[in-house]
Amino acid sequence: MQVVWVRQRGYTILRAQDRIGAMSSPGELRPYLKEALDAGCRRVALEFTRDSVLPSAFLPLLREFARRITGRGGSFSVVAGNPQMLEMLRWFDADGMLRSVARREELFSASIML
Repeated sequence: MQVVWVRQRGYTILRAQDRIGAMSSPGELRPYLKEALDAGCRRVALEFTRDSVLPSAFLPLLREFARRITGRGGSFSVVAGNPQMLEMLRWFDADGMLRSVARREELFSASIML
């Protein structure tokens, strides 16, 4: 899996360049998230391709990093262009730790800025 870093409006956006599919491993994503955490990034967003699906094995990893980043006073968001992925993330995240949006532009709205 290839991930590209994009810095935009105070966010570090980790953009997955490859489709995430049912057979993808969360271990492929962990080093990129850890690198952002180690670099001290405070606002991190993980952006998936529109045709990606999110295997349930990724959910604990996303919550772990959301917890770690918010514990440092930051925020962690997921940009999920796939409507089914977005719905699953919002359902899974009942306590609101993961901010899930459909488009990158939604990251910058006042309602979710820290």
